[in-house]
Amino acid sequence: MQRWIILGVVAMMLVLGGGAFGYWTLRQNRPHPVYVPMPMNEKLSIQQRTDTMKEVRAKLGSKEILSKVSKDLDLVNKLNVFSEDAAVIEL
Repeated sequence: MQRWIILGVVAMMLVLGGGAFGYWTLRQNRPHPVYVPMPMNEKLSIQQRTDTMKEVRAKLGSKEILSKVSKDLDLVNKLNVFSEDAAVIEL
């Protein structure tokens, strides 16, 4: 009887170890946010770089771009909002 108990304990340890390894592997393979710096011409002055960044932020923050992002990521369902406009406002 004791042999069966030991065998059961070893089997449970193997199952739990395999589950933990599988979860760890799953977590490692998830996409992670990565910061990618925007390449700019080194010869530009600080003022020109600042102006360029303001233009890029304004274009990326436009309603058309944000609505496309919202559609691509299905944010209406993920954020539990009622409409596409509400998802754009959340962004």
